[in-house]
Amino acid sequence: SGGILDGLFEVLTNEELELFIRHTCQLSGELEDASENTCVPLRLAGVDAGVLWEAENWDNCSTASLTDVDEAILTELVCGNANGDTLWLPGDTSKRTNGGRRRLDDFDGPYDDDGVPYDDDDAIYHDDEDYDADPHHSQASPTPPISDSPQSEMRQEIQKELEASTLSAPRSSFLAQASSLVAKMEEMEKAAEEQAKEEEQEEEQTKEEGEGEGEGEEQAKGGEGEEEKPAETTADVPDVAIDPVAFNMLRNELSLREKRIKRGYDYAASAKILVTSLVESSNKDDLAQELRSLATMTLLYSNLGLESVWQIVNTIVPEFEASLEENTCASLLAAMCPSKTISRDGVSFPPAAVVQAGESACTRAVEEANALNCSPDLPGSIPDGYYGYSLVPKRDEDSDPLNGLLLSVTTVDYSTVQDLEEKLTKAEANVSSIRNAIKALEDSIGGRDESDLEARGELHSLKNTCHDVTAGKYVYEVCIDGKAQQKDVGQSHGTSLGNWAGMTKDENGIRHMSWSNGQKCWNGPARSATVEVICGAENKVLSADEPDTCRYALIMESPIACDEAFYKANFLA
Repeated sequence: SGGILDGLFEVLTNEELELFIRHTCQLSGELEDASENTCVPLRLAGVDAGVLWEAENWDNCSTASLTDVDEAILTELVCGNANGDTLWLPGDTSKRTNGGRRRLDDFDGPYDDDGVPYDDDDAIYHDDEDYDADPHHSQASPTPPISDSPQSEMRQEIQKELEASTLSAPRSSFLAQASSLVAKMEEMEKAAEEQAKEEEQEEEQTKEEGEGEGEGEEQAKGGEGEEEKPAETTADVPDVAIDPVAFNMLRNELSLREKRIKRGYDYAASAKILVTSLVESSNKDDLAQELRSLATMTLLYSNLGLESVWQIVNTIVPEFEASLEENTCASLLAAMCPSKTISRDGVSFPPAAVVQAGESACTRAVEEANALNCSPDLPGSIPDGYYGYSLVPKRDEDSDPLNGLLLSVTTVDYSTVQDLEEKLTKAEANVSSIRNAIKALEDSIGGRDESDLEARGELHSLKNTCHDVTAGKYVYEVCIDGKAQQKDVGQSHGTSLGNWAGMTKDENGIRHMSWSNGQKCWNGPARSATVEVICGAENKVLSADEPDTCRYALIMESPIACDEAFYKANFLA
C-alpha cells in the first residue's frame, strides 16, 4: 500500500473491521447513483478475494469459495474491472450488456415476506441542469426510490441497528427535519388553498351586493337611524403566501438527500448480511486476514476519499467515538474534531495520511458550524451540513492518495487483453467455419453415422432429387429428403402431400418411402404419400393412386431396390 494504509486495518478487531466494511458500503451507497441495492464495492472486493455470495433473500445468504467458481469468469471479471469505469459484476455468463460486461443478476434486498424485490414507480426524477452539474451527482439513469413497503423482520432489525449508529445520527436528524418540512409545506399549501376559496367567495358576494344597489330605496330610507353594523372583513387574517416553484425545488432537494441516505442504509444492510455469512462460514484462524482484505478492497472500489476513512474510524473505534444527541442539527464532523491519534499495539493509529485528511475536515467543520442552520423555518434551499448532514464527497482523482493506490493494484496492460480478445474472436470464427464445413460433409453422407441416407448410404444418389408422374389431370411429384405435392398439369405449385419422413423396409425387404403432415383435407386427415420402390434400371415414378381419402400411393423403380433380397425373391440368386 506504499505506507498510505499501513497500520489502518492491522490494529482493528474483527468486529471493528466488520463495522468498517459496513460503514464504507453505507457512504458508498449515498455517493453513487446506482440501481443495485447490493454493496457493489464489497462484491468486487469479494471477487478479488475469491469469494462470491449467492443470495436469494434476506434470510438466506451463502458464500462460494474460489474453487467453486469458474476461474475463467473470475479472470474476465478482474481484467474487465481494471479497464474503465463500468463495473463487471458476477452473474450469468449468458447475460451480457451491449459492451459485453456482465451485470449483477442476484439481489440482496430489500425483499417482501415472499422474497420478491420491492419496486416503486413513483420516483421523483430530476432533469434540472443545476442538479446534474453538482459534483456530488452523476448523470446516470435515475435511481429508483427506496420502497416504504413493509419489510421482513430481519430487514427491520438491521435498519434499527444502522439508525442507532453514530454515523447515522445526523442522517436521522436530517430525515426527521425533512419530514417536518414536508408536512409544513403541505399545511401551508392547504391553508393557501382555503384562503383562495374564501377570497373567491367574498368576491362573489361583493359582486352580488353591487348588483342589488339602488333597489329597495324606501326600505333603505326606512332603515335610517338604525345603527350600521360593521362589514365583515378578512383584513385581519394574515395572507398565506407560497411559491409553488420554490416549494417543488425544496421538495426535490429533500427527496434527493433522503433517497441517498436510504440507499446508504440498503448498501449497509447488504454488507451486514454478506459479511455475517462470511464470518459464519470462515475458518476462525483466517477470518481476520479475510476481513482485512475485504476492507481494503471495498474501500478502494468505493470511490471514497481519506476524509471518509477518517470519519468511519472515528465512529467505530471506542477511543475516538463521538456522540451526538438524537434529532439535533449538530455537526458530526465538529464532534470528531480535533483530529486525534492513539497508540494500539505500539502503532500510532490512524495512519498519518488519515490524520491529515481529518485535519482538513476539521477546518471545514468549523466553517460549517458557523453557518449551521438549525432554524425550524422553511429554508430557501438545503445547504450542505443542514441539520448536520453533509453529502459524501467523492475521492479526488488528482490529489487523494487512495486513487493512485487503486490504480496500482487494479491497472493492467489492457492493450494486451484487447489483442488476446481479438485473437480469441478470430479463433472462434475459425472454429465456427470448420464446424460448418464438417456439418456440410456429414449432411452429404447422411449425417455423422450415415443414418440419414439409410443403410450404406443407398439414398446418397437420390438425395435432393425430385421425380414425378402424370395421372389423369394431376402431376404427382416426390422429392427425396424434401416435399411431395399434387399439381394440376402445367402448374408449378400445388397441394402439399407432406414432408419427407424417411424410408423403411418391410418384412419382405421391400422399401417404402413416406411423406407426412401434408395439407389437411376438408373434414378429413392431413394428406400423406407413400412410395413403394421396386427394382429398375433408372429412378422413375411409374404410377400414382389414391386408395384412401387423402392418402396417396405411388410406385417407383430404382436401382437401389435391386439388392440381394430382390434377387432371392425373383429366384435370380
